[in-house]
Amino acid sequence: MAKGRQKKGVRYIAQKLRKYYSKRYKTYAEALDKARIIFKELEKRTDEKNRRVNLRNIFSVERIPKKPKDVEPIIPSGFYEPKYFWQIVDEFDLIYRQLPENVYVESKVSKSNLPQLQGDKDNATKILNEFQTDPYELYFKDFVDYGNKMLELGNGDYEENALYYIYTKPIRKEGKWVMYIITTDEDGIQCDFGFDPDNFTLPEQFVECPQDFPNMPYNVLRREARQKGIKFSKSPTKKQLIEELEKRKKTATPKETPSKKTTSKKTNEIELETKKLEAETKKLEAENKKRELDLREQELDMEKIQYGLMTADEFRKKWNKK
Repeated sequence: MAKGRQKKGVRYIAQKLRKYYSKRYKTYAEALDKARIIFKELEKRTDEKNRRVNLRNIFSVERIPKKPKDVEPIIPSGFYEPKYFWQIVDEFDLIYRQLPENVYVESKVSKSNLPQLQGDKDNATKILNEFQTDPYELYFKDFVDYGNKMLELGNGDYEENALYYIYTKPIRKEGKWVMYIITTDEDGIQCDFGFDPDNFTLPEQFVECPQDFPNMPYNVLRREARQKGIKFSKSPTKKQLIEELEKRKKTATPKETPSKKTTSKKTNEIELETKKLEAETKKLEAENKKRELDLREQELDMEKIQYGLMTADEFRKKWNKK
């Protein structure tokens, strides 16, 4: 009587581990130890199909999922738009409801020894419990008081004399994604207007924001030049822009309230930035979808190996390229 087909077991698993995971298991003995663990895991399964000792089920236990790429978090575009200083009272709620959990916020308009604020967390309640102090007063009251005093000294002209704040784009810091709240002028260019949260005093006179042209980005310099009516026969260099703006600065008269045309330009720039962020979001969604499809295709290829429709070498060549 012919012998029946030998049942696959621990040795079969060990052989496949050595074949497909040779870098992980340098010797047959190492593979055998792991094979016993995998065999026990398969025996625990209730579904007969998933209990079988085959490549698909072995890989389902042994495969180490790839660590997801640490992709920059998607931030709502509103965080990158300059806001009036008094709007900062809403930030605890916005951080809680609109920022993802893996984003932390460090406020440069607050004292430097305060904890970071975490996205998707009720920071206000946590701070109240920890410090027994109103969170707004602890983090933002000095900034708002300073802003109100500046408005008073500047005759209440919101457009020209108000302090603004904005969020920086997230950067990696100590293994976390961190955004900063910073003070800016109405164009979103960083400037503290003399405000120092660690040594807080109210200003005695209006503090102008110095126009630091050399440290401005090229596109901001171009915008400044256009708004001041500076024209060039051909596309200027950054050095030419700085020189012309510095000349105008020396002969400048007090600024007038921005025209409707200037306001319209700012609106268009914000809309352009919003569209850019939406495009980046769609790109990330497409990349995530592709990763899911690749994983599914890899599982199907493993089944092909099991049924002899693909060799192990073909499998390795295909997925090593990807």
